[in-house]
Amino acid sequence: MICCICWPTATDNAARLRRIVDRFDIRAELPSVTTPTLVVHALDDAIQPMEQGRILASEIPDARFLTLDSRNHIPLPQDAGWSRMVQAAAQFLKDVSGT
Repeated sequence: MICCICWPTATDNAARLRRIVDRFDIRAELPSVTTPTLVVHALDDAIQPMEQGRILASEIPDARFLTLDSRNHIPLPQDAGWSRMVQAAAQFLKDVSGT
């Protein structure tokens, strides 16, 4: 007798995670954010549409929005936009700290 155990594939897991994440809706909470916020979003983000980043930034009071020329959801040092993100984050921290 041959027994086969079927484990979910990476694709199955990714699809399941996508369905779970898509259920989160925090828009009602965004106006109450009082912490200085920099929203960074890749132009061609392979996971989250650009519009979601724009909505996030537009609904957090005084949030700044930075777009990166990348497909990566998590920026990597080898991305073209990496140095731009690092510079923008440094400037943002300097601005909000008052130094």
